[in-house]
Amino acid sequence: MDTKYRIEIDTPEGAMIDKQDLSEKEARTLMNNLIENSPDDTLVSMVKRVMKSFGFMGYSNKGYKVNCYAYKPREATGEKLTCPRRMFNNTEEENPDEWVRIGGNERVCSYCGSIHPMDLIDLIKELGFSFIEATTKSYKWYIHKGRVKNASLGAVKYYRHHDTEEFIQEYNKLIKKSKASQTSD
Repeated sequence: MDTKYRIEIDTPEGAMIDKQDLSEKEARTLMNNLIENSPDDTLVSMVKRVMKSFGFMGYSNKGYKVNCYAYKPREATGEKLTCPRRMFNNTEEENPDEWVRIGGNERVCSYCGSIHPMDLIDLIKELGFSFIEATTKSYKWYIHKGRVKNASLGAVKYYRHHDTEEFIQEYNKLIKKSKASQTSD
């Protein structure tokens, strides 16, 4: 699925633009038209600043807000769950969350954004362990994939709260296999 863009621009006078589901060309055209045609020097300066990181930056100052965010559309999978992170909030609703696909790729939790544990296993099988980064939080890993720059474009984190018995077994097998191949080199 193609990347979509959302442009939000507010000025001290109020909301000016709020458009989403734009193509890259449409979003760039809209932003460039503002630069070329706006008499508001502050707004032009902020739009130029955001354009330097097109699709991945927002900026606000003195009543102005300029956001330009890239995202992949989310698809429902019908796979319902109650996110374990939600359980910390003592929810009583049954299965209010869902595994959704971002851009037709990995599934992520609709509540916390974690990659599905078995999709993480598939990535490890494909890429090895080098794209996983531990954090200072024992329950969270970052997922680094060059094509995915932020959580709006795909899975960028894994919360260990989503561990399943199947995940743990598969993960341990992959760890043993990785260690065995390192010692044989």
